[in-house]
Parts: sequence; C-alpha cells; structure tokens
Amino acid sequence: SGAPRAAAAAAAEESGLGRRGEMGAQRPRKERAPASDGLESFKEVVASFAEEHGVAFVPKQRQHNGFRVYSFGGASVYLDKDVCHVESGGSQWHPIGFTDLLEYASSKKAGGRT
Repeated sequence: SGAPRAAAAAAAEESGLGRRGEMGAQRPRKERAPASDGLESFKEVVASFAEEHGVAFVPKQRQHNGFRVYSFGGASVYLDKDVCHVESGGSQWHPIGFTDLLEYASSKKAGGRT
C-alpha cells in the first residue's frame, strides 16, 4: 500500500529533505504552533506582549477586510498572518511593530493624536 511511502515523504518534508532525500533549494519554513492558519499563535504572542506591558487586548465587534479588529490599549488593530496592522487617521491602516504599537496605543489612550 502507499501508506509507508506517504509516511516517508511526510518525514522527508518535515526534515527539509526532498523526495529522494537531498536538500532542496527551498527557503526554510518558519516553525509555528499548531493552529488552523498560524493566526492563533500570533494572536497569542500579541496578547502576551499586551499583558506584559499592562495593555488591554480585546476583540471588537467589527472586522476590516474580513479580519477581526482588536483594541490594543487605545488603538484598533487587526492581525494578518504574522503582521499587526493599526488604524490611524480615520480608516487608514498600516503595518506596525510591537514597540511602535505600544507607543501609539499609549498616545491614543492619553488622548494624543499621531
């Protein structure tokens, strides 16, 4: 049957080896926690970061382009794979790093505008 062959192919794929056991010219894949599409694991990273800095991270009752919008302190964000996007200036969204997000959320919470 094809079960042993499929198991061997799966093991070779996990190890980064090609069909015949040689290294392919493939880029290494990022390791992710088991989740449907990797989003849950990144959401957990963002939630932990928020908790470490005493910032509330809670889902809002809206979406943007099919993505759940969250409140991160005073900022609205959505997560797309492993990128956090923040809403600024009305309905403008742009990618943002954690340090900048923390600073931006703090300024929004204090009533400042960026």
